[in-house]
Amino acid sequence: MPGVVTLQNPKYNQNPVAYAFTLTATSQQVLKFNALRERVIFHNASATANVGLCCLVDQNGNPLAAHVNGAGSITMLPLTTFDLDTFPVSGWNAITDTPGSGFTILEFF
Repeated sequence: MPGVVTLQNPKYNQNPVAYAFTLTATSQQVLKFNALRERVIFHNASATANVGLCCLVDQNGNPLAAHVNGAGSITMLPLTTFDLDTFPVSGWNAITDTPGSGFTILEFF
């Protein structure tokens, strides 16, 4: 019988802060910069909408706007999840191609 593995010191808190958004066809801030953040999970809850994600600013500090299928943005297809656990402190913008689409974020500290 296989043994049970338990984590003595998990990498991050197992009780995330959850955020729910209704996205529009205009880029909007969905997560602010937080140097204490250790992991963030984005979930496109829509069965039909695509979501565009991008950082709030570029490497020079210039503001960025999210675009679906656009340069500098990550495109999330319907019902997909994007898990970021490597240096996730940046703030994020999001946009959808179907206004009124649901979007969920789990933030771990």
